[in-house]
Amino acid sequence: MKYRRIQPIVKQQNKGLVKVEFKWDGEPPMPGQFFMLTLERLDIFLPRPFSVFDFQNGVLSFLIKPIGRFTNLIMDTDDFHIMGPLGNPAPFATSGIFVGGGIGVAPLHFHAKQTENFIFIAGSLTDDLRFFISDLEKRGRVIYTTEDGSYGVKGLATEPLEEILKEKREIPVFACGPVPMLEKVKEITGGRNTYLYMEQVMGCGTGGCKGCAIKTTDGYKMVCSDGPVFNAVEVIFE
Repeated sequence: MKYRRIQPIVKQQNKGLVKVEFKWDGEPPMPGQFFMLTLERLDIFLPRPFSVFDFQNGVLSFLIKPIGRFTNLIMDTDDFHIMGPLGNPAPFATSGIFVGGGIGVAPLHFHAKQTENFIFIAGSLTDDLRFFISDLEKRGRVIYTTEDGSYGVKGLATEPLEEILKEKREIPVFACGPVPMLEKVKEITGGRNTYLYMEQVMGCGTGGCKGCAIKTTDGYKMVCSDGPVFNAVEVIFE
């Protein structure tokens, strides 16, 4: 698989987050898969992995939080190189409980839209996610949590999960977000019927550089080529 040059058709910014859209006529991505992106700049040479926020009608979009030099340059450039889709699709389920922390809502947004019945818990420090994921409210139940109480339930995304599972233990749980949140999700569910979107720094996205290894019950695995979605039971947090 090779990189191809591509230019965005839309850039949308709100409350510190950026959605970038591209026309995409390549292989359609599946929930769980990701793309490697790099910029048309000689001083930015390492690509970065980005999960799929949405794909419909030939438009591929990514939701990005500018936190470093690479992501902060995204609003200032129209020349990208992209490769994908990469990784393995997430397990199929007709129903699901999705728990997203911060920018971790991005791949879950795409996944939930392919699921018939879902509960989506979106947690963040403040009210910065609703602008981009409110379309889910027409499809399923969406619960917002904010640590500062600016919108929805004040607290963490894992808190509503505990209450929901008292009645819906049989529904699979999919989670993506900071490692402490993923650890808490695994603790709450006991790892049963739970799948974690793991995030790691990647150099190649195809398993060649071995830079995205995580520890599992079956030894070390690559997030890019073995994941990025793993059964929670096999993930060992260190």
